Amino acid sequence: VALLLTLVLAPSALAENPGSREVWVDDGYCAQCTNDGHTWGVDAFASIGAGLRGVAAGGTVNVLPGRYEEDVDITRPCRLIAVGDGPVVLRPRQSQVAVTVAANDVTVQGLEIAGSKFAAVLVVGPGFQREAIRGVSIRDNIIHGGQYGVAVNVDGQRSYGLLKATGVDIRGNEVTGCKRSIYVYNSQATITGNKVADLLEGGIGIYSSRGSTSRIRQNSVRVEAAGARGIYVLENDGTAIDENTLLGVSDYLTPTTAIALYGYQNLL
Repeated sequence: VALLLTLVLAPSALAENPGSREVWVDDGYCAQCTNDGHTWGVDAFASIGAGLRGVAAGGTVNVLPGRYEEDVDITRPCRLIAVGDGPVVLRPRQSQVAVTVAANDVTVQGLEIAGSKFAAVLVVGPGFQREAIRGVSIRDNIIHGGQYGVAVNVDGQRSYGLLKATGVDIRGNEVTGCKRSIYVYNSQATITGNKVADLLEGGIGIYSSRGSTSRIRQNSVRVEAAGARGIYVLENDGTAIDENTLLGVSDYLTPTTAIALYGYQNLL
């Protein structure tokens, strides 16, 4: 006797859930809550990490005002933006980095981010150095502390990217209390409209490091700590610096530097 068995699998068993094009995060959402009309676990989540796991590639994670204590890893193209009236405050839980951007075509906008020991926002791209970083925008955030405020093309072990990052846009951020407030390595970057203050001793406000071609424009950097530098350009080619405001002190007790240039070519 021959038996013919037919196995039918539901589509959800064959493929991973592609996620929602737009999701909403609120620290007050829950399975039993109305969630502003959104569906719990589909487009409504209580943590940023859950929202990022639930959003489709290329989608938007809208984060409503609240306090979020978590380590955020962005692993697919998306927009992570703060919405609503009031601050979205993010503090890391255990990681040395508050927000790790491990994907391309990502925007992080409007958050208040407290840096942990290493960095507030670390842009490493997909599988650091497996693929070049491209199309990352860090804008309109308030960033406090960390060895780095925003760092691009360097990882948590201080390995530096040999593949050039392109399309990096860092604009409109307020960065305070860092050793390296804005740092790009081997990057084609636009750094504009940022406000940097409260540098640590020996700190650098905007650091365009080796291999970079940066447009550094209309930033405000306050330099008051001993040995600190406002803008530092190291071994760049074609970097442009214009319309920046550099404020601070310079005396024998608190020596500071407005702009330091080393090993550059075609500086504009």
